[in-house]
Amino acid sequence: MWQNVGGYPEWIPYCEDVIFDRKIEKLAGRPAYVREALVFWRPRLTLRSYIQQLYNYTRSEGHGGLNINRQAIRYLAYGGAIVLLFLGMKFSVGYLAVLAGGVMLYMLKFWRRSWEFTKEKNIPYRILCLILVPLIVAIGDVGKMIGFPAGIFERITYKIYNV
Repeated sequence: MWQNVGGYPEWIPYCEDVIFDRKIEKLAGRPAYVREALVFWRPRLTLRSYIQQLYNYTRSEGHGGLNINRQAIRYLAYGGAIVLLFLGMKFSVGYLAVLAGGVMLYMLKFWRRSWEFTKEKNIPYRILCLILVPLIVAIGDVGKMIGFPAGIFERITYKIYNV
């Protein structure tokens, strides 16, 4: 299988496993889903290293042309949020209500994950995490929105390098 997909894509600094897996899926079909993961993706512990991690991963998604729809949705969502914020400040708070509702819907999955991952902690800690989650998500999204076009640019200019 390795040979049939052209080997492991060592030309890409991050997400090379995703590119490799997708090539295998094209040949062999979708793999069986195993709920008990054998690998674990762990976010970095500082905001600086976290944003760098997401920047690097999404940059390589740009290198490999991965998840273009997901990236487009992210840009559209944040662009729409900026428009709603402007309209709400200029014309009517109704726009701000729509923005707040959209943010709440977007954050739900992250709040659920936070609550689940902190179940062994005390309630004040868990509530603090819920308060910080929107900031952490927004910072991560900024890293992704900067990384993806950087990766596309590097791919177009043939200047893919490891940071």
